[in-house]
Amino acid sequence: MEKNIINVPKGIRYISDWEDYSLVNFQFPHILNKEITGCGYTEYCLTCNIPIVLCSPRIMLIENKVAQHGDDIFYFKNEYSTEIDTGKDLTKVSRSSLKEEEFDKDKYKEMLDKLYINLGNYITKCYVNHRYPKIIVTYDSFRLVKEYLVKHNLIQNFHIVIDEFQSIFTDSRFKSTTEMEFVYQIQDIQKLCFVSATPMIDKYIQQIDEFKNLPYYEFDWTTEDPLRAIKPDLKIRKCKSVQSAAKEIIDEYKSGKFNELIFTDNSNNIQSIKSTEAV
Repeated sequence: MEKNIINVPKGIRYISDWEDYSLVNFQFPHILNKEITGCGYTEYCLTCNIPIVLCSPRIMLIENKVAQHGDDIFYFKNEYSTEIDTGKDLTKVSRSSLKEEEFDKDKYKEMLDKLYINLGNYITKCYVNHRYPKIIVTYDSFRLVKEYLVKHNLIQNFHIVIDEFQSIFTDSRFKSTTEMEFVYQIQDIQKLCFVSATPMIDKYIQQIDEFKNLPYYEFDWTTEDPLRAIKPDLKIRKCKSVQSAAKEIIDEYKSGKFNELIFTDNSNNIQSIKSTEAV
């Protein structure tokens, strides 16, 4: 798989601060390895000048973004989506995933009709106010959003961003049918971007038909600014007992014996960072 390296300009910490960056400048569909977490790519998707459907594997992340942005984004919340024992939130809504007495087809249709009306009103309001629609949805409910957008000839207006796409693989160990359904639903979409800071190893992606021929882009945070993303220096400590080793580390911190990193900053000033917390 050929990697297309993108040097992130010096001084950029969050993608939203990068004025020359735009999702539309890349070949579609594609894989994007953002390399580091916390670079604000999700935030960029929800604030950029592009209509976007952001698919997330985790309800917690969605609710966090809804709390931040309020009515500026539309959370397509399928109330009939169920959680399974592992605490994941991506099970497909079906009669088989709910007990017979828990699934009411009439209530489900009523809920879905209301969702579609609200979604339509949101998109219309965005266009009237010259804003870009931002729809956020879980993997399993994307098929419902797609159904609406296709029906109203809107799907071609949206870029579809699959956030944390490695979850398609990691979650398949306990719900492969749901994940394969999601992969099937996105196969005919052109403006598609798979994003992750921890993508699957290249050699595995190359063995999967749905991903092996996709263009692969990777952010390089260190070439333009070597100190922006410093890889941790991991010290491996062998021990016979976890309890005794943990006690030793805790005692060191309690006594004020901290590890210290000394480095030269961009202005050639010597700086130091002490590790005052043990994780």
